[in-house]
Amino acid sequence: MERSKVSSLLSAVNAGKEVLVYGWVKTIRNSGSVSFIQINDGSCLSDIQVVVEDSPGELEVLTQVSTGASVEV
Repeated sequence: MERSKVSSLLSAVNAGKEVLVYGWVKTIRNSGSVSFIQINDGSCLSDIQVVVEDSPGELEVLTQVSTGASVEV
């Protein structure tokens, strides 16, 4: 799968499509069985929000992720 930049995702209709984003974590919030990650890749000033639902192994990995971490989602 080819990497998508945040700037191109914000200007396109991608609802329901699978995309690949590389970037840095700006904030991460946990809310029960769901986590929200704000990611910025430097292509624009805006961020993109990634929603991670509770599934085996997913939320365990997020305990090691903090602000400034480089991620591939």
